[in-house]
Order: sequence, then C-alpha cells, then structure tokens
Amino acid sequence: MKTLFPVSACLLCSVLSFPTQAELTAELELANLYLFRGINMSQSGSPMVAGELNYQHQSGLYAGVWSTSGDDAGVEVDYYLGFTGKVSNLEYDISYLNYYYPSQKGTAGAIVDFNDYAELSLSLNYLGAGFSVTTPTKEEAAGGYQYYTLGYGNEQFSATLGVNDHEDKRNDYSHLDLAYHINDQLSFVVSQVLTKGSGSNLNNATLWQISYHLPINF
Repeated sequence: MKTLFPVSACLLCSVLSFPTQAELTAELELANLYLFRGINMSQSGSPMVAGELNYQHQSGLYAGVWSTSGDDAGVEVDYYLGFTGKVSNLEYDISYLNYYYPSQKGTAGAIVDFNDYAELSLSLNYLGAGFSVTTPTKEEAAGGYQYYTLGYGNEQFSATLGVNDHEDKRNDYSHLDLAYHINDQLSFVVSQVLTKGSGSNLNNATLWQISYHLPINF
C-alpha cells in the first residue's frame, strides 16, 4: 500500500499499532523520492510531498485519505478503510485501499473512478515478525497479481522482503528494504531489487530514501 497508515510503503507490516481510544490524526511527509514496493515512482527526479488524514476508533476500525506528489503518473490520492485487532500476541490488519489519479481525468484508461484500481490486504504480526498479502479487487488496471511481504522489526531497525507474483512473469520481482528510524520523525531506507522476471525493464539500482514525518496536532 502507498499509505502512511497503517504502514509505510517500505515497511509493510513490520510494525502495527493499535488504538486505546478513538482519535483523528494528520501527518505530512517529505522524502527525496517516492519509494513503493522497492520501486522508485519518482523516475523524473521529483521529491515526494505527502499528507494523510486518518480516523481510528478504539474498536479497531479505521479510515482515511492519503495524497502525494512525486509519482510520475501524477498526483495520487488514496482512500482506505480497515480493521485492526489482536489475539494474544498476534496482531492482524484487514484493509481496502483505492488508488485515484485526479490529474489523469479525461485520459484513455485513466485510474480516476472508484475501484478502477484497488487492493485488499491482510497483515499479521507476531512479536515483531510480520507477514502480509495484497491482491487487487479487479485486474483491468494492473493485471492479476499478489504482493507478499515478510518483515521483522526490532526497536529502530526493520527489514522487509517483498515479492510481487504477477500473471505476466515479466513483472515478477522481489526486493529487500532495510530501514533505520533515527527518531519518530526521521527515517532512512535502503532498498534493493533482488530478482526480476525475464524480459523485465525494472531498474535494479540500489535506492536510498530519507523521509521526515511531521505530525499535525488538532
């Protein structure tokens, strides 16, 4: 997912947090590039400026909107809805996310209508070790695929292995993200594509992202 909540793009399911009361939160994020599942979405060199508004209820239900510049496809706006819970030490998160590109309206094949491109995700976390699987709600926009992650987080460090399993095997790839959270606001990520499908034009250069998160208080 490209959302800031429930997890960052490069740390999908390494750490899940659960609310003690209903709350409305907002956040800005600045980064040198838009890193999404091991891919640099800012090939033109544009930095990323993103913002999020999120509501989370003590029951575990949450919803929100996230938007960013820096995507070469244009301004992106994502809407999401999910539910988190915990059974003993096992934490889970079930979510729906809809991608939307308002600047593409009027373009053939544009992703501008609800559910043109959306995903369902399930994330599990047990004592810092996480697993997630994501699948599209329909295949017209991006084809048929499943995206899996395995992750582990310990204090300020985390690692995430991502695997994209696509019906078009040229789009298969895997990547490894290593992250260090300097503090609550500043984080650093190194991302490397490990494998890719035959005939893929995916750039496997090592990517470096530094991002700054600024909470907004109401």
